[in-house]
Order: sequence, then structure tokens, then C-alpha cells
Amino acid sequence: MVSTVQKIGLFPIKIALKALAATDRLGSIPETVFMAVVALLSMLFLFSTSGNLTVSSLIYIPQGISASLYSPAVQIQNSNVLGAAVKREFPYKISQEEAPYITAKSALVKDVKSNKTLFELDSNEKYAPASTTKLMTALVALDLFDSNEVVGIPAICTTIEGSKAGFSEGQEIPFEEVLDALLVSSSADAACALATTKESYTDFISRMNEKAGQLEMVNTVFTNPIGLDGVNGEHHSTSQDLYKLAFEVTKVDKLKEIVQVKEVQAGGKLLYNTNKLLWEIPQTVGIKTGTTAEAGEVLIYEYKDSDKDLIIIVMGSRDRFVDTRALLYWAQKAFTWK
Repeated sequence: MVSTVQKIGLFPIKIALKALAATDRLGSIPETVFMAVVALLSMLFLFSTSGNLTVSSLIYIPQGISASLYSPAVQIQNSNVLGAAVKREFPYKISQEEAPYITAKSALVKDVKSNKTLFELDSNEKYAPASTTKLMTALVALDLFDSNEVVGIPAICTTIEGSKAGFSEGQEIPFEEVLDALLVSSSADAACALATTKESYTDFISRMNEKAGQLEMVNTVFTNPIGLDGVNGEHHSTSQDLYKLAFEVTKVDKLKEIVQVKEVQAGGKLLYNTNKLLWEIPQTVGIKTGTTAEAGEVLIYEYKDSDKDLIIIVMGSRDRFVDTRALLYWAQKAFTWK
């Protein structure tokens, strides 16, 4: 408890602190002067209590003035009091610069390590995902095929709609090369072969939607393994759901390696990655492009350096690479990671 003598000694300090706080609210005291006076009065307070600071003593300090005072009896810590250190969660925003204009209908920028959303635009709206679908095709294929298997190319897959690697009917290609073609050059014939070799096409699609449910992609429906536009928009996803898909894919070492390869040999063909940012922006690590008439341009993109790991999704874009680059540069300027 505080003695009567201590109360008398503390009273002038209490009055001085209240006056100081009131004056500061008017904005008339420079910060350095204010902090110096607070420090001096705090020392006088500790001296007045003879080092025996207890919780009951705190009633003699105006709320918001005391900061991390310590005695053997009690340590007072409050992140809201003046002078206390404020714990920041990284990344945090350091600039009020507005996000750039983009042509995409939907977009999402997330920091992978913190799971913090840095930017979003209609990220739960449903749009056609185009060939980003093939990320799910790859996940399901890994459940069905062993790495040392070969995949036969059915006749139907050589004429299926979509960009193709140019595999021949009946050609037998190592599974891992088919997987490379699927994700590097976005080959429709590779997707078709993976979806029809082990089980029926319908069963493969069911597996895709089942896995989407496991990943809590609640606004996603797949109707094909290629990413072709569905009837009446039936084949759809969202930026939020595509982030969940991308996050899952990047946890699989084999797939994470493939999506950052610039070129690859598959089935006797030299194939190039459709993500041109791999050549243009250092620290780009994938992951998948997509384009159809309904979807417009789609991109799931990952950037990683020593401080940050960002995944950016744009859907319904008129220029996915320009949009993605603009969002990346804005995020790098607007936030800090250390």
C-alpha cells in the first residue's frame, strides 16, 4: 500500500503528469521534450515510492503515461501506454500509395509466410480459371501414377481442343515428361492423356473436384482437366480458391521444381514455359498461366526472395503480366518485411 507520506509526495507529480498529458493532447509539446519530461517525472515517481512500486501505486499515475515501470514487487507492461514498444506483425504497410489500376476482374496478393492479404479485388467472385486448372490435374495425376511409369497417348488426345505439345497417337512417354509438358508448356494433350490412361475421364474429374473439396476450394467446380471453358460457366473458380490450390502445389517438391523450369524436353519435343516473367523478373518461381475466350488471361504467380514470399493471382485480365508486375512492384513499395 502507499503510505500517507508517499501520497503527499506523489500528489504534485500526479498533477504535473496530468497537466503534461493535457498539454500534449493540444499538440504543443515537441516529441523529444515530451519524452524527456515523462522520463524525469517517472524517475521522481520511483524515487517517491522508494523502489516499492505496487499495483496500488498506479492510481497515482494518469492512465497512458506510465510505461514499463519495474520494481521487485511488480512489473507493469502495457503495449498501449506512452513509450511502450509496439509489436508489429510483418509485413506491415509503410506507404499510403494506392494500389495500381489493373485490367483484371479479380485479383489477390498474399504473403505466404504470414497468410496476410496485401490486396484483393473481387477475390471470391467466380470466373473461368483456364489452364491454371492443370495444377489440379497434376495433383490428381500424382495420386494415380508412379514416377517410373509410362503414359500412352490416346488418339483422342492428339486432336483435343487447346494448345498441345504435339505428341503422336500411341506414343509412350515417361510420366514425368508428360507432367513437365502439362505444367511448363500447358499441353492439353498431356492433360488428356493423364486423365484417360489410369481410369475413366469422368472418374478423373470426380477426383479433381474431391480434392478441391479437401482443399476447401468452396467456390470451385472442374468439368475438365485442361481448363476449357465450361457450358454456362460451369467450369469456374475464384482468386481465393486458386491461392489455396497454388499453396498446395508449392508444397509438393516435384511440382514446385517443374513450374519454375524455363524449358524442358518431353516426348522428344523442346517445350518452353508460358510464364514469361520467369525470364523478366528475378526471384520468380512460377507457377501457372491460363487463357481462354471466357476466362481472358489468368496467372498464378509466385515471387520469393530472402524476406518475402508472395503469391499473386489475376483472373479475367486483358494483360496478366502487366497486371501482375504492377501489383508486385506496388506491394514491394507499400509494405516492409523487416
